[in-house]
Amino acid sequence: MKDYRFLQWNYSSSSSGGTYLKSEYVFGSKKYYYKLSDFRMGRFTGCETAIEVIASRLGDCLGFPVLKYTGDLAVINIDDKEYITYVAKSLNYVRKGCTVIPLITDYLTNRQSKYEIPLDYCRRIGLQEYLDYVFLFDYLIMNVDRHGHNIELIYDNNGYTVTDI
Repeated sequence: MKDYRFLQWNYSSSSSGGTYLKSEYVFGSKKYYYKLSDFRMGRFTGCETAIEVIASRLGDCLGFPVLKYTGDLAVINIDDKEYITYVAKSLNYVRKGCTVIPLITDYLTNRQSKYEIPLDYCRRIGLQEYLDYVFLFDYLIMNVDRHGHNIELIYDNNGYTVTDI
């Protein structure tokens, strides 16, 4: 069992946010992100962390561009109380000097007109193949949480790349 009592948990971080408690930690030259399952009224519900790890492993086996998650059973602190729970962990995927923008923000800022729908925008900026992978993978794992806030574009001096699924 890992000891993650040193982590500080928040409902948002420098990632896309979301409704799950998250944390980040720098160790040497590497930055890690941590995520918990749903935490309400002093208890954990759901299995979000396990799903992240399973989806990561399945996507990797299928050759899909997925964010690599590992999972640890750990002791953590929330509001000065200890809990034992499963924690999902990923390495920082954002290179130094890059800016991360949720796809929905990029779309609303850069669409050609108010009539350009999100899928047409994504095709225009070259995301069609990536979205094909995303939609196929989401179908395979029965993901019902795909939206414009959990696909991120990473901008640098050469343009943008997308985060892994």
